[in-house]
Amino acid sequence: MLTAYAVAGSRTLRDFEKYGTVAVRLAMLIGVATDVQDAWHEPAKSYVAAWRTPEQGEQLKELVSWYIQKAYFTVLYDERRVTITTAAQWIRLLSFANSRVLV
Repeated sequence: MLTAYAVAGSRTLRDFEKYGTVAVRLAMLIGVATDVQDAWHEPAKSYVAAWRTPEQGEQLKELVSWYIQKAYFTVLYDERRVTITTAAQWIRLLSFANSRVLV
């Protein structure tokens, strides 16, 4: 995503070099921040969830907000698919909750 912004925002080759360098540095900084957070806390895991009806989506959102500690929606693909990130210990519960919602 950062590289896409670097390309889209560049009007000249010099702009591209400057913005591309910044994009690489930001990506490295994000990686370092993630590694530090994992070292201080539990490693995070991601889970992709999908549902068929708006009601199921609302139920899943409620379950996540009430029962899964420190979980948050990291990627919203469209109206019926998301990626949820949380501590590794909560992934099984999240998978179970998603399977119950889709019944």
